[in-house]
Amino acid sequence: MNVLDLTDEELFAAARKELFTAVVGDAMDKMKLYHQFLPARIQPLKPDMLLIGRAMTVLEADTFEETPTFTNNPILKKPFGLMLEALDDLKKDEVYICTGASD
Repeated sequence: MNVLDLTDEELFAAARKELFTAVVGDAMDKMKLYHQFLPARIQPLKPDMLLIGRAMTVLEADTFEETPTFTNNPILKKPFGLMLEALDDLKKDEVYICTGASD
């Protein structure tokens, strides 16, 4: 079986069954893809939880007013900017990954 012939669903199912974090980390290091893991302080809610999928990467920014009046930017006039639209746009096997804003 050629990995390139697998659907995402088949690929992620095989990865869940056959791979573990250290193997993935070693393979990514060999590909010179360093610093690809979440910090150790980020843990699953339960030990048996697993997350795998394609990343939907999002750059967030803090705003300091609930409804800013100083801008003509329609995105800033939405309560959560485009965050809710991005979450609504998630497809099967996609993982929402964001950075840029405060916690």
